[in-house]
Amino acid sequence: MFVVVGRFPFRPMGAEEQQRLLQRWEEDFSPLARGCTGFQGVQFVPIGDDEIATVWQWDRAADWDAAQATFGPYLQEHLVPLLAGPPDRFAGDVGLEIKP
Repeated sequence: MFVVVGRFPFRPMGAEEQQRLLQRWEEDFSPLARGCTGFQGVQFVPIGDDEIATVWQWDRAADWDAAQATFGPYLQEHLVPLLAGPPDRFAGDVGLEIKP
């Protein structure tokens, strides 16, 4: 499994606006992700009024790379204008996974 973790700083927004943003991603963006080869899942984690972390799971790094062509136009239109700065991301193959 390949994982990408991101931290996205947004311009100031309240909890209500953040909730609307997450709802829009669920409605509009999730079909794009689900249609990508190797997509296993994603979690969006609000870590403050103006920051959201993401944890993406993919079969392989190549699947994440290929998905960027699908994600790019949506993110440029609906995400980038809301950011206060560039996202911080790191990624790698899972070395150990512990489940219940």
